[in-house]
Amino acid sequence: MSAGLVGYTVGRKGGRRVLESRFSSERVGQAEAYVREYGFAVLFVGAFAPIPEGYELLSVAAGVFGLRPRTYLLASIVGRGGRYVLEAGLAIAAGEAARSLTEVELYAIIGVVSVVIVGAYLLRDRWLLDGWDTS
Repeated sequence: MSAGLVGYTVGRKGGRRVLESRFSSERVGQAEAYVREYGFAVLFVGAFAPIPEGYELLSVAAGVFGLRPRTYLLASIVGRGGRYVLEAGLAIAAGEAARSLTEVELYAIIGVVSVVIVGAYLLRDRWLLDGWDTS
């Protein structure tokens, strides 16, 4: 997470040219749209998902596009912390079998959980509206 915080700070100080020197214009444009539209949620998923370059891009983009420092820190702590809690829980639940998981298998499990979280986030309004509909 400290590397992400460095990326955020670099983004705040260096601006868009820092992003474009490391990533394609297309990816920078996508990151800008996501950060501006979803803010906390996109950074949380980037921190939780096992894609280091994605979190790096989003950390710098969050700084460039003015995501509040408190929002950045909270999303990073909850996202990275959640990922490591999931890994620890898997190790506790599976015991010795967890030690035999390859990195790919572990990332696949984390990826599935990430998809479920994103799906729940995207469907939250629908669930809430359906759940409170008393007519």
